[in-house]
Amino acid sequence: MANATFEPKYNRWRFRLVRNGVTKTFYSYKKGQAGKRDVIARAREWEYGTTVHEISTVGKCWTIFMETTAKRIGEQSASYKDHETFGRLYILPAIGKMKMQAVTKMHLQRILDEAKPKNPRTKVLSKKYLTKMRSTIMQFVRFCEEYNYYEGIKGDLYIPHGHPTIGREILQPSQIKALLEPSDLTYHKCLCFMVCTGVRPGEAIGLKWSDIDYKNGVITINRSINTKGIETEGKNKNAHRVIPLTPLVNKILDDQRAATKKLKSEWIFCSAIGDRGNQSTLGHHYDQLAQERGFGGSPYALRHTFVSMVKNTMPEQMVRTLVGHGINMDTFGVYGHSVEGELRQAADIMDLTFTNLDRDVNNK
Repeated sequence: MANATFEPKYNRWRFRLVRNGVTKTFYSYKKGQAGKRDVIARAREWEYGTTVHEISTVGKCWTIFMETTAKRIGEQSASYKDHETFGRLYILPAIGKMKMQAVTKMHLQRILDEAKPKNPRTKVLSKKYLTKMRSTIMQFVRFCEEYNYYEGIKGDLYIPHGHPTIGREILQPSQIKALLEPSDLTYHKCLCFMVCTGVRPGEAIGLKWSDIDYKNGVITINRSINTKGIETEGKNKNAHRVIPLTPLVNKILDDQRAATKKLKSEWIFCSAIGDRGNQSTLGHHYDQLAQERGFGGSPYALRHTFVSMVKNTMPEQMVRTLVGHGINMDTFGVYGHSVEGELRQAADIMDLTFTNLDRDVNNK
């Protein structure tokens, strides 16, 4: 991102900008911050073909912020997706029509204070989610301040009290057994696969039969299908990984192959007609099972459940590798929720495996 630079030798502000391969330099001899604002304003007028006054609403400034962010980090980056989500769901509905210069710290803080879950599966927003939202707001504020659209605010915003540090729900052993019970729903085996491997919903939907290496006993995760049905390379660079083909996972896949054999689909967890699956229907099938069998959460809760079930029997680094976390990610801290009776039955839980759960279901 270009910045205005003061040149003491000439006692002027300079702003050099490149647009569509054309370079142009702007100067201002006004003193102090007035000169900086002047040179930035004229540069932006040239870049966007309009004046700062004409783009001064929050909504218009947000559009430029997102365009600049896309050029800088790409639309498929996790940060860009976070910005897009927070802007669409919380920031723009609250202050999108306001003049940028009229926005106060109170308006920005109120966005955090009044933020409610948009997903009916979620009861309360987590502290982590609100922290990421605050980061987006502050990045937007700094962008507008640097581009001379806004004077900025003093201090930082705070996370309102009463939001859990971890807002994730996991399934308890009895609920996992209920999930593993047979079902005719198209995505039931996909959900079983997810709870036994810890993969993300999009990663499960994105699996192809060619990703299975039976000889070496591994499955390669190298793509994901996001909520918009777009194929991506995954959430981050650690998302590309291999996971073991355990006997239980192999059984789930064999059952899925038998159920979809007539469809001749390249996708493992395909739709009812053999096309690539989608997260929306996956979510609906999870909700149906949850209501019928007495558990809550969401498809993503199965990932957290997996970590919670293996955290006492597997080194953290190994778990981090399996679920595709970076070295700086506190996997157990974020996902390692307490399993029912953990303090009283630590030894039993360490011996507990998904295979035992599945065996209990099949022996009924």
